[in-house]
Amino acid sequence: MKLQQLATLTTAAFCIGATTHAYAAGGQRVVSHAGTCEMTVPADWKANRLLKSVVNSPDKSIGAVISTAPDFHAMSEVKPIVESAMKPVKVFEDTPRRLWYQYEAPNGGTAWYVGVPGKDGICGSQITFKNPAQADVAKPIALSVKPAS
Repeated sequence: MKLQQLATLTTAAFCIGATTHAYAAGGQRVVSHAGTCEMTVPADWKANRLLKSVVNSPDKSIGAVISTAPDFHAMSEVKPIVESAMKPVKVFEDTPRRLWYQYEAPNGGTAWYVGVPGKDGICGSQITFKNPAQADVAKPIALSVKPAS
């Protein structure tokens, strides 16, 4: 690997880590209904009155939900099911540790699915946003999806 490529990758990894850390320090933890999965969103987001695992930005232009699929324990098990319901149009990561892709948003805009293996099933999140520039807000949320601690 060329030194310049290595420097670029290191800088990118640092920026992702710094952005994720910023939410962790000033964000709020959102837990799945089952209590086994979590994600971090900006501190000023509001939870749905009935379903606390559904959250939205103050202007409701970005939304996210975190859930647990307890019957699945590997991304390879859940991948065909989620991809049949939410057909990928762009894949960001497809590994045993994370499935993250964009699918066609039902009401326009952008929609992402993020899934990671958890202790008690697959942790899944759907993140939607109206403006492509909002990907900067959505990306740290996507990277924060994990089993509840």
